[in-house]
Amino acid sequence: MDPLTSATWGVILSAGGSRRMGSPKGLLEISGVPLLRLHLQRMAPACDRIGVVLGAHAERHRLVLGDTPVVLNPAWASTGPIDSLRLAVQRWGIEHTCLVTPVDVLPPSPTTLAALLAAGPPAVPTHLGQRGHPVLLGSSALRRVVGGGAPAGLRTILAQATEVEVADEAIAGDFDDPDAFRAALERWGRIVR
Repeated sequence: MDPLTSATWGVILSAGGSRRMGSPKGLLEISGVPLLRLHLQRMAPACDRIGVVLGAHAERHRLVLGDTPVVLNPAWASTGPIDSLRLAVQRWGIEHTCLVTPVDVLPPSPTTLAALLAAGPPAVPTHLGQRGHPVLLGSSALRRVVGGGAPAGLRTILAQATEVEVADEAIAGDFDDPDAFRAALERWGRIVR
């Protein structure tokens, strides 16, 4: 078995245009650290490999990524997150286990990542009954992503996923505009880590 394809991958989806936010979401800062970098730091202990899908603002995002593997979604303006994930899975040959998160959510706690991996794929974290990110996909789900078997996105694939209740309120909710990001920062400030 190829060690790169059997590894646990982390994929951060950061290809969108961030129009409502007014600036690239991956470069928003929490405690002075760009959000993309925070996601990388949080995922690193749980993943053998991590990659980022970029589209809009790719060159600006690359400045905070160092040598992190990147795949570009050139059709970012007309495609969705599932399409970005498909590009990542195809490019890196991900076959077994993959933690997937959009960049516009708060980074999860190490405990949340460990709980998802312990549950096994497919799994989705929940907090007080609300689903969130990252999600854990396995080989069956990844084949559906590549084969186009999820026209409605990951929701279709995750309909029967194991729900893993966590105390981590960071997993729930995304932010598409400055007000939502301010609310997320307030939530981040309440989270004891």
